[in-house]
Amino acid sequence: MTWTSWGTSSATGQGIFYENQCQPSCAKGKTATYPVQVTLSKVKTSSQGAYFSELTVTWKGAKPSNSTPNHFPLMPPVS
Repeated sequence: MTWTSWGTSSATGQGIFYENQCQPSCAKGKTATYPVQVTLSKVKTSSQGAYFSELTVTWKGAKPSNSTPNHFPLMPPVS
């Protein structure tokens, strides 16, 4: 990831998304790569402090052919 902006309410960067194609099986599947923009958002507070609770992927070209989501929930930090 290369972060292009980082603020108190969101962060944005560019990177590569790696995904196992699971063909013929997940154990023997090849990994495909996809250029993406990533946005971190939805700031929440935990006992460890503030954290981004959602990661959103914007595909910069081909998207994986399976049902890979565009949004991923992020867990709070742990000590």
